[in-house]
Formats: sequence, structure tokens, C-alpha cells
Amino acid sequence: MKKWMALPCLLLVAAMAAAQHGQPATKGAAAGAVMIGEAPRTRAFEQQFDWPDAVIELPFGSDSIDALMNELDEQPDRQNEIRRSNVVQALMRHDWAYRWETVLKVAGLEPMPALLERKERLGKLAQECSVADL
Repeated sequence: MKKWMALPCLLLVAAMAAAQHGQPATKGAAAGAVMIGEAPRTRAFEQQFDWPDAVIELPFGSDSIDALMNELDEQPDRQNEIRRSNVVQALMRHDWAYRWETVLKVAGLEPMPALLERKERLGKLAQECSVADL
């Protein structure tokens, strides 16, 4: 397990059981972390993190962390895909631009050009990340 501790960008042990809105997970996904832990069992979290392997489930207090880490260690392609997917999904779903756009829609207002430009830039970054080797 020590070899994983030396690679903090590779793994985020997601102790998210108490989180209801997934803010730690949002940051972990944006950083391209492989998130392991017990994800919140809320509808909002399940909607916001609905892609494969967004969080690799490991029950709180589990004794299986070493086995899971060894399993992931043997699957570098899976790790790369998880990281890539987490970054792309964060860019396309979890930037504040999308939240602000929702507020504007509820208020019946149109987004300003800068917001549309930001969303376009996020889309381009997501496209670049989807083919990059992270």
C-alpha cells in the first residue's frame, strides 16, 4: 500500500459517506483522481456522478483496501480511463458556469456571452482531455 501513498494524484480515498452534495467528489474528479470509498446514497449524488467508476465502492471500515489497491495496480488502463473520465465529466458538468446558467434559466434570464464562451472553452478542454494520456 505504500506505493500508492507516494502517488497522491493517482488516488483519492473518498471518505464521502457524510457528504451529501458531493463537493469533495467534485474536486477529486476534476483533479483526475481515482476515487475509492463509500459514495453518498442520495439522488443528487447519483445524478451528478452517474458515469462508470466515478467512485469505486469500498464500504467504510472495510478490510479490503489492500486487495482493491492491488487489483487497480494491475489495471493501469482502467486507472487511466477512470482519471480521464473523471476530468472530462467534471469539465462538462461541475464547473460553476453550469450552476450559474441554471440560476439564470430559473430567473428567466439569458446567459451573457462570457458564460457561453466559458462553456465552449470547457467543452474544448473536455475534448482534448478525452483523447489525452493523463
